[in-house]
Amino acid sequence: MTDISIIVPVYNIKEYLPRCVDSILKQRLDNFELILVDDGSIDQSGEICDKYAEEDDRVKVIHQPNSGVSTARNNGIAEATGRYIGFVDGDDWIAEDMYSSLFETAEKNEADIVICDCCTVLSKKSEPDTLPSVPKNTILKKNGMLPEQLIEMAGASWRCLYRSEIIKSINFPVDMKISEDRVFNIKAMGSAKKLFYLARPLYYRFDREGSAVNKYYPDYISMVMLARKRTFDALEAYWDDSFKTVFETQTIGLCYTALNMVYYKTNKKSGREKLNELKKICNDPVFSAGIESIGADDVRARLVKGKHYRVLALLSKLANLKNGR
Repeated sequence: MTDISIIVPVYNIKEYLPRCVDSILKQRLDNFELILVDDGSIDQSGEICDKYAEEDDRVKVIHQPNSGVSTARNNGIAEATGRYIGFVDGDDWIAEDMYSSLFETAEKNEADIVICDCCTVLSKKSEPDTLPSVPKNTILKKNGMLPEQLIEMAGASWRCLYRSEIIKSINFPVDMKISEDRVFNIKAMGSAKKLFYLARPLYYRFDREGSAVNKYYPDYISMVMLARKRTFDALEAYWDDSFKTVFETQTIGLCYTALNMVYYKTNKKSGREKLNELKKICNDPVFSAGIESIGADDVRARLVKGKHYRVLALLSKLANLKNGR
């Protein structure tokens, strides 16, 4: 059995994939495998994966019909032989000591999951991505964890190293387009006895134009509501009711993102169509009920409740202008 299996979903990222794979193969580890899961790429990404496998026996390749990142990760988990499992997105890269540091921390502290900091790399700058509510470099146990800590830790699978026995029976949800990592982690962290937060930036997340987080989705509000349902189902199964309020607050934030998305540059609808789309989001009954249930009283919440659609449209345009969307 290998110490660590590192799983990388790959889809049409030929220009970024070598940087990612090279950073993994440079890891200061003696015993690991890299599983590249080609998700039906139509560029040369699949061939690049195969070339790495031919040149390095630590690399395995799975080719699958295009089925999405969750299916790719699930297939990787099924093939993994490591005592621990980690995930890297194919357009990102990692520090040379990322997995040696996470592995040593897990072994030393008998932790089921170790979580590190990351750095978000933008076109002209980079930003630290930390977990401010979580005690640094210390063990956390489920019965002492606060809702604010869980919601911060559960956001991304790629900043975590998991003991394989914890996640072998937990799949990423394949019917979701957003928040797959969060639902997966709510279950994984709910199954773990010990977690450890290693407050070091070891993962580099590349926020590129055209990536999934920067796209316009015409059905985004439906995606948000499905994510909410799956999140609350996972909370119901693994955590108590005290954790629900903070995740409802997050749902409201995603609804605000939906309002911004109406005015992304990539939405080619007319001004009237965009305003009607914004109105439809504002009148979603779950969105409205969520604002009331958490007592939201920020500017946008008041505008949504007051049906001030044109002011909300202006705020969305300004937010997108600031973020280049």
